This record gives sequence, structure tokens and C-alpha cells, in this order.
Amino acid sequence: MDMNSPEKLGSDRLLTAIGFDTPHGYKRVEVRFGDLTKMSLKYDILVVSTFPRDYQPTPTSLVGALENNLDFSLLEHSEKPYLDFRDSLSIWFTQQVENIFFERVLCTELQDENFQLSEVFENLFAGIALLEAKGIPIKSVVMPMLGTGDAKIPMEEVAQTLLPACKKALLSNPSLNSITFVERMEEKALKIDKAINRTLERNELKFPRNKVMESLRNEILSLSSQAAQSHPKTELFSEITNVFRREDLRSFEAGVLARRLVEFVVNDVIRKDGGTPGIDLYKNIETLHNRNVSMWMSSYMHLLRIFGNESAHERDEDRLPRELTENDFIISLFCLNRVLRFWLDTE
Repeated sequence: MDMNSPEKLGSDRLLTAIGFDTPHGYKRVEVRFGDLTKMSLKYDILVVSTFPRDYQPTPTSLVGALENNLDFSLLEHSEKPYLDFRDSLSIWFTQQVENIFFERVLCTELQDENFQLSEVFENLFAGIALLEAKGIPIKSVVMPMLGTGDAKIPMEEVAQTLLPACKKALLSNPSLNSITFVERMEEKALKIDKAINRTLERNELKFPRNKVMESLRNEILSLSSQAAQSHPKTELFSEITNVFRREDLRSFEAGVLARRLVEFVVNDVIRKDGGTPGIDLYKNIETLHNRNVSMWMSSYMHLLRIFGNESAHERDEDRLPRELTENDFIISLFCLNRVLRFWLDTE
């Protein structure tokens, strides 16, 4: 990894993304490389793990980093929790906080060094569902990669446990849209990235290197930068800019971002026309025919919708072809360019 590139430690670098459609909309699981106390993106819940009733900040712990870097004392918040399920689920929630990248902390207490990772995930997602039942919708959750630290659970085991647990939580919770894992150690972050991709058996297509594709990349960067400047509160555009700057851009990273871009553009067009977007992106794109959007542009959107779904999924052995190729990647990048320019032209 080139640490002299525009992205540096703490910049929320996206390593891996898994996306899928659900009856409640598009959901995703992400792994990022950075410092959990210096996130530029916003989240509803930050998950912190401790041992039972042990909230003292230490130099190497996330609890200590939160206090040193953000002046957030988990010990003080433990004295007046918003919801307390320590005796039943080994979790509790802080009161809502302001002016930090998260709204609340969910503290999960690991009972001993032999804790079961599957049970930890089950309990914390149950807690999020309880928060939802109290009328507090949770759209995004961020947490360290639980179990890979002092517990030393093998990366492959963590990947095989967290992916089904996250998918189950995202499918069952209507509001929850994303679950993000963050690792601050470069070597460990890359191992997690590789472990997840091996678990999914994904083909890592790299960005094609030639003059035409470099020109296309530069144009996408220019367009996303324009969009980010005019819509600074929309994180998607700065995310596209950061990811497309990287020399090691991979197809599934571009695919998930392209899928999110299409959803944003389609919903924005529908709202500007006085409508209300539905959950089904396919149906939303189809309604554009009645909103003076050309058939070929909606076709580009459909292709990116499909590419985003497929590039972020595990390999399907029963289909022909069974996985995306470099040529598919190239076509999708041209479509992404056209959709982004189309949206800017409508502004």
C-alpha cells in the first residue's frame, strides 16, 4: 500500500464491500482501513467491546483512544446508560451524543477470553433491534474487527462468522443499511480483506491500465469532485473520489459505489419531479421513462445496478459465465461516467 498516495491512515479507506438487495432496499457490509477515532463518515452506532464492568481507558484500547482523541469517557457514560442489558445480553447503550461521528455507543462486554464470536454478534444485533423497537431507527453501525485482537481468532473464522451474522441482521432489520468494520493496523487490515475475499471466492479484477482507461478514470474523478463540491454533505461523491484515486482499484469496490450512485441519482430525479422513490431500484429506474429520461440512460443505470449486485456477491458456480470479466468492468466504468455526467447536467 502506498502511504504517499492521497489517502492516508485514518481516511476511512474502503478495502472490501459486500452488497445485496433485500425487501427493504440495498444493504452492504464494509471493511475499512483507518483510525476508529478519526472517521470522516457518520454512523448511528459505534460498537465498543470491553470486559465486564471494565471501562477504564488504557493506552492501547479503543476506550482509551476515544477519551484521548474525542474526550469521550465510556466510564462516565456507563453510570447513566440509555438502555442496560448487561445482565441478559452483556450489552448496553450510551445516551445520545453530539458533535462526534457517532450518535451512540453500544458496549458489548466479553465475558472471558473464550467468548463465542457468533453469540457476541447475535447479542449486539438483538440490542439494535430493541433500540429500533423504541422508535430509534439505526441505519449504520461501525465497529472494530471483533475477535482479531487479543482473542487471536483466525481471520478466516472471523470472516466466516461475521458475514452470515451481518447478512442476517441486515435482512431482518428494515432500517439498518450498512455495517462497517474498521481496522487501524495496515497488515491486519489487508489480511482481513484477503480472508473475506477468499471466503466469498471473489475474482479481484483490477483497474485496466491503458491510456483510454486512465483518461476515463480522470474524467470520473473530475465529475465526482464537482459533485462533492456542490453537495458536501453527500458522502457518496467524496467516497467515489477517494476510491477512484487509488492505483489498486478493484471491480467490487467500483461496483458497490456504482450501485449506490444509481440509487442516489434515480431517487434524486424522482424527487425533483415531485414523486416519492420506492424501495425497489429496478421499478424506480423503470419510472424514469415517464420523467423524460432517455431509454439508453436508464439502460446504463440498469447495467450498473446489476454490476453492483454481481461484483459484490460471492461467485455463482451454476451460471455461464460464472463471474465478471475485465471487459465487464470496463463497460461498467463507461456507464458510471455517463450516469454521473447525466446527473450533473440535470443540476
